[in-house]
Amino acid sequence: MNFRTDLPQTPNQSLGMIRPNELVVGEYNGELSQPLLLEKVRSRIDGLSEWTSIRSIDFTRITDDQGLIKELNVKAKPVASDTWCQGEATMQIVSEWKTSYPDKESRYGLNIDEGTVLVSNFDSPRSFRDHLKEQSKVRDLLTLLVGRSIHFRQHKGLFADEGVAVGGGVGASVRG
Repeated sequence: MNFRTDLPQTPNQSLGMIRPNELVVGEYNGELSQPLLLEKVRSRIDGLSEWTSIRSIDFTRITDDQGLIKELNVKAKPVASDTWCQGEATMQIVSEWKTSYPDKESRYGLNIDEGTVLVSNFDSPRSFRDHLKEQSKVRDLLTLLVGRSIHFRQHKGLFADEGVAVGGGVGASVRG
């Protein structure tokens, strides 16, 4: 956590507040006194999958003469949009997918979950706030196009001083 303090201006008062500027939910082995620098941030935004139509899962049904499904072929792979420059950031929209198996879930069968994320990347590691500033421009455009509030749902960052994503190999959640 990176903190700022808001102390009362009157002397001899012991009340105050400590507010985090940034909060990492997950393992972080960096120095807490140093600024949190991220190479890349992946963010989930309401409606991004629907707006872009970028999907990770493609399936083909094979039916019999009566229209009953005999076979289902499923292909899951990440799909990425072209990149674009926005300010000093390189932006991209990427689809992701993951599976869960019955031995780890209470449901039966193979479950495939997919989602679409907005990825921001700078030439050199930057603060979360810099990433959020550029990503907010895309979210604000979606808000104008859709005509209702669009919200961020999750952020995952690749830490500059780690060299790899942390938190189970997919990144730690960052709020700021």
